[in-house]
This record gives sequence, structure tokens and C-alpha cells, in this order.
Amino acid sequence: MNQSSEYNKHKLIAKLISGTLFVFLVILLFYNSKITKSDTAFAKKFTTATISTPNQNLRTYNDVSQNLFIHNYVFNEKLRNEKIKQEEFLKEIIEESPIKIAIKQSKKNEPGKIIYKQPSKGKGEKNTNPLVDVPKQLRLKEPNSKNQKVVYLTFDDGPSASSAQTLALLKKYHAKATFFMLEPNIKRYSSTVKQMVKDGNSVGSHGVTHDIHKIYRSPDSFVKEMTQTLKTLKSITGEKTQLIRVPYGSVPYMKPAFRKASDLEGFIMWDWDIDSDDWELTHGEYIQKIKTQVENSSGNRSLVVLMHEKTTTVNYLEQVLKYFQQKGYKMEAISSNLKPVQFKYRKN
Repeated sequence: MNQSSEYNKHKLIAKLISGTLFVFLVILLFYNSKITKSDTAFAKKFTTATISTPNQNLRTYNDVSQNLFIHNYVFNEKLRNEKIKQEEFLKEIIEESPIKIAIKQSKKNEPGKIIYKQPSKGKGEKNTNPLVDVPKQLRLKEPNSKNQKVVYLTFDDGPSASSAQTLALLKKYHAKATFFMLEPNIKRYSSTVKQMVKDGNSVGSHGVTHDIHKIYRSPDSFVKEMTQTLKTLKSITGEKTQLIRVPYGSVPYMKPAFRKASDLEGFIMWDWDIDSDDWELTHGEYIQKIKTQVENSSGNRSLVVLMHEKTTTVNYLEQVLKYFQQKGYKMEAISSNLKPVQFKYRKN
């Protein structure tokens, strides 16, 4: 009898313990589900960052990475408790993700978009995202004006011994120009290059060798020459520029691989639509060639004139400046926010 009573007593205690554990487990699971939902919502809120332009939001964290982060945030107690480290981690995500996203999205550039790499900042300066996918209509404006006719005078291959005379004539006619220069000449006439910038003209890279067998040997050799010249310009003038003009123009040498490399480096490549042929027409005949092309141009669109820094060019340059002034053109320097004039290119 005593044994039966003792057995029933133990059986009752076991049932009570089992029931208590079951109720406790149900409460624990319910409470944990509430925490998980709350923490998941909190983590999601902080793992989606946007970079805003006037008409664009760029998602900077994909769903897979977001889910991984939520998992780490909810179940990693250390990460949850270290709030400062978590905020620094999120800040790093926001600052660095646009680069990776833009590169993925730009494997084939979408029509109407350009990948733009901002020049890197110097020591102590605040750095912005170096690579951002921006609709070209937001970053670039057409090089023209409805109220004012504009011409962009450009000079290649300099500087040279005649550059000082060119600058004096530009100043006389309140004109600005753009100089696409070769690195050896930049080093040789560094004081002239400084004066170009001081006068409000624009400067850009034309490479180093001007040799098609060297600069167009590979996309890497092209990038190396352009980057080297841009760095030299920066060191001499203090001006950061991404403007370039490739030797002999972008067609036919700038094939898809070269263009992709140029875009990824953030180069802003300019061709021209008025060719003076001044390198060949050395006795002033190039003036009439410019006039003929201007007269045949449509509407009041802006013009980009190609000339070279040669003595035979500067000898007749004043007549060119007078002509555009009389025609009501404003002679301006190319700026980095203009949509570049480029030759039409067929991939096939």
C-alpha cells in the first residue's frame, strides 16, 4: 500500500513538472518570436541605404547581404551589444556599397547613363563615392545655349614655344580655350601651363607618346598614358581634371575595351566637329576651312574646333578669333559638366 501511494505521489510530481516546463516553453517561444520580429524590423531599417540624386534613389545593399546581416544582428549577441561597432559597420556599408553596385550594373552600360569616377581627394580632404551610376541628364548638360552661340576652341599637342602668343591673343579677345597636352611638353613648358589655368582656360590630357603603336597597344597602356599626364597636370597646376582627347580622335582606335576602360577610370573624352586641318594648311588656308564648316553647321548649336599649338597656326589665329566674335559666338573653355562631343561609333 505504501509503495503504491509513493508511486502515485512521484507520478503526480512528474506531471506537474512536465506541465510547468511546457507552459514555460510556450511562453518562451512566444516572447522570443516577438523579439525576433522586432529585431528583424530594426535590422532591416538599418541595412537598406540610399544615395539620392534629384531624381534617383540607388539601393546600396542587396537582399542576400541584408538577410545575412539580419541573421548576424539577431543571433549574434556580441554584435547586438556593441552598438558603436554596429553603427560604424553600417556607415562603412553605406559608403562603400555604391562602388560594387555600380560596377555590377555597368557591365553593359545602360543607354543614357555614364559611369563617372570623381577625381580622388588629396590628404586631409573629404572623399566622396569615387564611382557612381548617374543618369547623364543629371550630370551632363548639352554644350549649347539658346540665348548665346558658343564655340569651344581646342588646341592639341602642346604646349609649345608659340603657346604664350596664343594665350595673349585669347586674352585680347576675352576668349577662353581648352588645351589637350602631351606630358613631355607639359614638363618642358610648365610655366606656360600654369598661365593657361590662371587665365581661366581648361586643360586636359592628350597622352604621353602620341604613338598609336604604344598608346593603343592595350587598354592598360591607354589608361596608363592618360593617367600619367593627368597626374602631371595636377602636380604642376594644382587643378584636378578628367578631360582627355585621344590621339587622332576616338575613331577607329577607341574600340569597346578601350571605351570601357576609359569610363571606369572616369575620363571625359572629347572629339571635335570642326576640323581646321591646320597641321596641313600651314599658310592660313585653315581659316577658310573653319568658316566653311561653320556656315554649313545646323542651327545655333555649339561648335568644337580642333587646332594645334603650332607657330603656323598662331600666326593666323587672330583672324579666327575676330571671325567668331563678329559672328556673335562666345568663346568658352570646356568644363567637366558638359556632355562631350564624340564621333559616332559603330561596334560592328
